[in-house]
Amino acid sequence: LLLADTTSKNITVAEQTPNGQYQNTNLKAAAYNTLGVMAAAQKKYQEALQLFEKSNQADALFVNPKANAEVIKKEQEKAKKGLNSK
Repeated sequence: LLLADTTSKNITVAEQTPNGQYQNTNLKAAAYNTLGVMAAAQKKYQEALQLFEKSNQADALFVNPKANAEVIKKEQEKAKKGLNSK
């Protein structure tokens, strides 16, 4: 859910965090995070990690891209372990 505040020059949005609360962030950070989620859904993990990093650069306090990047990294580790055990 995005709620835009267009009263200032910097457009901010409220996004729901993994713990269910809402956090204000800038539109650029939210957009990069959303693109990262879309890339991850297509299993384009390196691209997703790069987009999450761009989101983090746009707003270092925004928790979603950090949480999303951790999920991707854990999935990559599981995949590596699965390949090494075969």
